Amino acid sequence: MPCKCTVAGCKSGYDSHVTPASVSFHKFPTDQGVLAQWLQQMSREPTYQPGKQTRVCSLHFLESDFVTESQDTNARRKRKKSGYTHEPVILSNRRLKREAVPTQFGNVGGAKASQAKLKSKCKSTSTSPTKSNSTIKKSAKKCKKVKPLPLRRRQPNAITESVFQEHMELFNASSIDKFGDLVQKFEDRLKSSKPAGFATLLTDSSFNIMQILVGPPPSVQNSIVVSRQLEVTVYRGPERLLPSEYQHIVPADELLNSVEQLNDLMTFVKSHD
Repeated sequence: MPCKCTVAGCKSGYDSHVTPASVSFHKFPTDQGVLAQWLQQMSREPTYQPGKQTRVCSLHFLESDFVTESQDTNARRKRKKSGYTHEPVILSNRRLKREAVPTQFGNVGGAKASQAKLKSKCKSTSTSPTKSNSTIKKSAKKCKKVKPLPLRRRQPNAITESVFQEHMELFNASSIDKFGDLVQKFEDRLKSSKPAGFATLLTDSSFNIMQILVGPPPSVQNSIVVSRQLEVTVYRGPERLLPSEYQHIVPADELLNSVEQLNDLMTFVKSHD
């Protein structure tokens, strides 16, 4: 993966810039004290965390920040690599000192140079008496922060709205807010689709849905009782079921809120014959 210099304004390592072969790239130091100096010189926040591939090129260091040392001490191998000449090839390694800190930014338009240029430009627009008003206005505009464009409101979609209206109509037709709506909506919604073998009974205190076992004599096999407070109780014969057995239909400690729940409860008790 090609290295790129992370210093603001520096183009070393980028495809749009011809980087000399002599330019080297260096990792950030692991020593916290030296790292803090690097971040200060580069105008970075103290909390900045460089990545594994983050590099600074050698253009931002002094020549004295490097140490050149030989890599190959074998004289015979050196002569062989030079083509058996009398002068050996000197293989060297140019290494950055551990305590070195980048200080050269002006030559490549680095962070400090960019900030200084922006400050001087903004200052000149307000203090220079020789510039024309039109020039000052143009420069001042560049120094102002760019305001974000207003968000465009999404236009409502006719199809989406019609589908939403259909869902709302179905919801309103099946939802139950009070006991008075229960019987009417039950008959309207489930008259033709409710499971066979059920009968209903309305009393002053409850609405009862009973699964009739054909006799002779006929008897109530299972039943669902909905109180005026819309509390649901399910019976298998004379035995009352625990709410946890049908909480996947009507959650425990919750009231009945739709006729679809009644339909699901009837299917539930019938499947456990």
